[in-house]
Amino acid sequence: MRLLTISFFASVISLLFVFQGCGGTRPAQKPNKPNTGVPGKKPVPVPSPVPPPIVPPDRKIDPVPANSGKKDTYKIAILLPFLTSQYDGVSREVPEKSRLALQYYGGIQLAFNTISQKTGYPNLVVDVLDAPATDAEFALVMKNPKLTKAQVILGPLRSSQVAALAQQTKTTNQILLSPETPNSDLTTQNPGFIQANPSLRAHCARIVQYVRAERKIPAEQVVLVCKQKEADRLPYFQDANRVLGGTLKELVVPDNSLNFDKIDLKKYIKSGQTNVFIMPSWAGQDWVLAFLSRLKTTKGSNTVEVYGMPQWIDYEQIEPDLLQSLNVHITSASFIDRNRADVKDFEQQFYKQFGTIPDEDAFNGYDVVMLTADMLRKFGLSFPEKMSLAPSLMPSLSGGFYLRRVKNTGTPVDSGVPAAYEYVENIFVHILKFDHFRYSPPED
Repeated sequence: MRLLTISFFASVISLLFVFQGCGGTRPAQKPNKPNTGVPGKKPVPVPSPVPPPIVPPDRKIDPVPANSGKKDTYKIAILLPFLTSQYDGVSREVPEKSRLALQYYGGIQLAFNTISQKTGYPNLVVDVLDAPATDAEFALVMKNPKLTKAQVILGPLRSSQVAALAQQTKTTNQILLSPETPNSDLTTQNPGFIQANPSLRAHCARIVQYVRAERKIPAEQVVLVCKQKEADRLPYFQDANRVLGGTLKELVVPDNSLNFDKIDLKKYIKSGQTNVFIMPSWAGQDWVLAFLSRLKTTKGSNTVEVYGMPQWIDYEQIEPDLLQSLNVHITSASFIDRNRADVKDFEQQFYKQFGTIPDEDAFNGYDVVMLTADMLRKFGLSFPEKMSLAPSLMPSLSGGFYLRRVKNTGTPVDSGVPAAYEYVENIFVHILKFDHFRYSPPED
């Protein structure tokens, strides 16, 4: 594989020189978080477990991309917020907000090292660009020839910049892979757009799949709990449950409620059954703690399970005994098993090259590049379309990629027209259970 350096590469090396000596300890395992915004009133694109079978006859969907086909060489542009303008060359201190990009870029470098040792991969001409802090500055970067001539773009990380670049690539037929931003409303009618970080809808659907399809819990034993202002999230669960039959119960409490003291939870708890409570809330741990405390005093000796959001992993005021006694689970876009041999090898290689332990961003950078290179090897520039038809999980160090086409809920039915989709999304989401003072995949 052939990698060509670029003009900005010297600046990156300057930052990495400082980065190498920063040392550090292993960070706590923190899942990637879905979009925390409340979904809007417009139809929200839905990841389809199978390609949607229809498209309205008056709607034209251009193939992705127009210059598809396998080639010997591909041009890739990588956009990360190194924020080199904020770098103080005198003190040689790395800006705190640059560390994410440096970790991510470290993982990217190791991925290219891995690919260069393999056979059968195409040449990759890579340009690395600095994504500035402001959208006004980013508008200038979008005109950079290194970006406009790239066939595949990885990044940026800021949602507003991803949306702007997605709008541009719709007309240029470039492939844009958004590695971190999980928002579900960044683009439409853009089959060349790939969202690697699962959206909130994907997290909700995964909980339903795990509870109803894998655990075989009947719908009448499942309760959705939220405040009134969070009720817009409940259709995500009901939609995912529709194919499984039944209707999930809903407990919607007033927004001004501070606790659950006046709410009768007993009627939702059936003796001799596993009672499941799903709480799509992340407004604050006080509210979550109030619910968990009330549930513990109400359940008695009955078995309950609680399913929450990735943000819960940061809640430090909730006692471990409470989390374990209520069988608390959360979703996560990423889980790194530090006991895996390939994970250990990555950690050793990262430390050897950069002098610090990789965090989750480094693993994500490695995974995204390995995915992109592998798909280019297999499918060429038609990979967004073809990879979204792949029936199986594509494993990675931090979990995997299960990419699916996203369709709009407002699409009318017309069986005589080929399938259409808005974009491609990774819908692979971990279920993690709190056990032995940490969140990890449940044994079942």
